[in-house]
Amino acid sequence: MALKILIVDDDIDTLELLREVLSSMGADVRCIDSPKRALYLAQREKFDGVIVDVMMPEMDGIQLTAEIRKTSLNRQTTIVGISGSDDQKTMEAVMAAGATFFLHKPFDRANLMRRLNSTRGSMLQEQRRFVRVPTSAAVTGTAGNLSIRGTARDISEGGICFVSTAPLHPAMIVTLATALAGQDEHFEAIGRVVRATQDCVISVQFQELHPRKLLLVREFVRLHLSRSFESEQ
Repeated sequence: MALKILIVDDDIDTLELLREVLSSMGADVRCIDSPKRALYLAQREKFDGVIVDVMMPEMDGIQLTAEIRKTSLNRQTTIVGISGSDDQKTMEAVMAAGATFFLHKPFDRANLMRRLNSTRGSMLQEQRRFVRVPTSAAVTGTAGNLSIRGTARDISEGGICFVSTAPLHPAMIVTLATALAGQDEHFEAIGRVVRATQDCVISVQFQELHPRKLLLVREFVRLHLSRSFESEQ
């Protein structure tokens, strides 16, 4: 599965260089020259990585990084800040705003590819966190004094989607339990409802996940991806 990367820079030459390099690495690249439009996208779409120029009109990269960190979808996404400034305070400011890595301009193609390769592992880890694996296991739980019962549709490291027998509402905090195929141990998590339809299709984003439970769902996703890859060969 290709990495989905958003590039934000008002310099067209830099945008094209980044697009060329990342596309050659097999990434699905979206290029935006407006930080405000980029923020609009980040609030509505999940990305595996975001590359942000620090010096831009409308909104600088430091502010954009901080705003992206407030979104529900890209709160933990890998963000790479780029700048032509060698000012240490600039780098510290963008890192303090939430950037994961920082790259200095100018960079040639070979140098850029080498640097971006060093961020690839972080982006792949974030991608796996949101890979949704189909499942039809029973879901039980509570939301305050309300009992929850339903049937799962899919699950990822970041959350679960299920059909509930009772209506739930966005922002509700829920405690859920379900079974993962091939796992002897039950999976439990605390999460927040981020979407609820009239048909009681509920999307929950995990908020508190015990390390042991994270390993369970991570292994479940890994086995699914391995089987999918083998079936394509």
